Amino acid sequence: MHARLPHELRALTVRLGAALTTADQVDRPDDIFYLHVDELAYWPPADREFLRECARAHRDEIDRAAPPPREEAVSGDCWGGSVAVSLFRQLFQPVDGAGTPGTLRGHPSSPGCGVGPVRRLFWQCDVGTVRPHDVLVLPESSNGWSYALPAAAAVVSESGHPYGHLASLARDYATPAVIGVGDTRELLWDGRLIEVDGSAGEVRLFTDQTRGKS
Repeated sequence: MHARLPHELRALTVRLGAALTTADQVDRPDDIFYLHVDELAYWPPADREFLRECARAHRDEIDRAAPPPREEAVSGDCWGGSVAVSLFRQLFQPVDGAGTPGTLRGHPSSPGCGVGPVRRLFWQCDVGTVRPHDVLVLPESSNGWSYALPAAAAVVSESGHPYGHLASLARDYATPAVIGVGDTRELLWDGRLIEVDGSAGEVRLFTDQTRGKS
């Protein structure tokens, strides 16, 4: 129950964000996470700019508080220019799909096998769209996706490493996970049935499917 409750609460929150976006009260569904509860409580519904301005102000405040990027910063999950970080990056760079035909390979990150239809997520506000037994396909392995883990049959991430936060949570939830498979856009489309082997670090494709067919 402790796992389902955060997932359902977040799903309810993102639905509220989507409704506010449809009503032209905020710019995007994720803005709901920048608003304070008291702002929602005292929001005059007739004022279409009130919530939008509050979200922008809080987002700008967070951006200003963030430390400036260092010159030696590199893209990906690892930052800095030390020898240790460089080695870490080389060890856990995306595998880029190397493997036998019909198989994508990545880093084994959470043991077990899971089979289900692909559910590609691009924004963390989309976790509320995940259905039970979907296989999550994610662009990266940040911990914000973890709210969808209780419903997922398995997880595939294009970047990241097996010692990251998402991989650790996947192991806690006993959800099979393969991290760092590289670009999957041409092979893993929404609805495609796949098998994820988190022990071997493999994503197996069922070949009798075409794009657009679940």
